Amino acid sequence: MPSQVTLAPVTRDNYRAVCRLPTEPGDEKFVAPNAFSLAQAAYEPGCEPFAVMAGDELVGFVMCDRDPKTGDQWICRLMVAAGKRRSGHGRAAMEAVLARYRAQGIEGIYVSFVPENRSAQSLYMALGFADTGKVEDGELVYYCKF
Repeated sequence: MPSQVTLAPVTRDNYRAVCRLPTEPGDEKFVAPNAFSLAQAAYEPGCEPFAVMAGDELVGFVMCDRDPKTGDQWICRLMVAAGKRRSGHGRAAMEAVLARYRAQGIEGIYVSFVPENRSAQSLYMALGFADTGKVEDGELVYYCKF
């Protein structure tokens, strides 16, 4: 089990390290580069980017978004750095995200992922997400009701 995983704001002090987080070879087809995500967050008001920390160590990145038209909450990015995958950090990061939005009174949250990303699908299903039957931008859409 990883050390205590927390979500930290992406700030002037850590955004470069977040951008430099490497993906495992082949994973770049599953997740947008963190630099792109941070640029998106700067221009889309509903986006909330977070550094995923295991103790004092930066181990990943997650970004959430609120749809301005529907008000639906989304997890639009999750990446765990190369060498840190399959160590519980991704699950712990997702649990932190779910706890954060549950505490805010959100009724549920959406996530989407590339259909070939079977490890993401397994993780999301284990956390209570269910297939909505929808596909957006070529990605499967799952929902977790709180």
